[in-house]
Amino acid sequence: MARSSPPGTGGGKPPTLAGYVTEAIRSGILERRYPLGSRLDQQALADELGASIIPVRESLRQLEAEGLVQIAPRRGAFVVSPTADEVREVYRLREVFEAFATREAVPLLSAEDLDELDALLAEMAQVASDDTSETWPRLNQAWHFKLYGGARLPLLMQFISTLWDRSRLTSHLHVQDLSHRTRSNEDHNRIMAAVRAHDAESAAGLIANHVRNAMGGILDQNLIEQPA
Repeated sequence: MARSSPPGTGGGKPPTLAGYVTEAIRSGILERRYPLGSRLDQQALADELGASIIPVRESLRQLEAEGLVQIAPRRGAFVVSPTADEVREVYRLREVFEAFATREAVPLLSAEDLDELDALLAEMAQVASDDTSETWPRLNQAWHFKLYGGARLPLLMQFISTLWDRSRLTSHLHVQDLSHRTRSNEDHNRIMAAVRAHDAESAAGLIANHVRNAMGGILDQNLIEQPA
């Protein structure tokens, strides 16, 4: 499944019109321009994006495969509204995949990779207290993907990227919580210490616990947003 690069990885523009349309609709969903449960009118999207109906239809099918859109016969396409059980499933899968990616990555990370990870952590610490900033979530994802990318397993990264997109449907309020950002930064520092010690098993276990805690924060605080 072709995907654009995650934040912070420097990917270029999608190479096709369908890729451009898919990324535009995906971004609109994840950035809340198209709210949970809202109907995605194909003609309106085509007009907005300067495209015909055909690439819009293809894009909606692609996003349905990724779990961001639901297409109902004779009713149209809608932004999905995940249930608590679906949130649990996504995070349990993330826990497994991200722990595995970390375990594989740690022995392969270069000194330059470690320095880049440290630099991202330093940036996150600087913006963690900004309650209006979207910078912290972007840096957070860039840090995780930099770590997992060290495994050099592109198919695994595609799976993780899709799961992160699914997570973002319900994590928007949680990542704006300043206490969550503080706890998350503390987790990152512990993970980074294990990474720098070349302790792949400890780093993988800490990542699994980090993802588990994020899921718990969303479910315990009832932060699953209701459809518009």
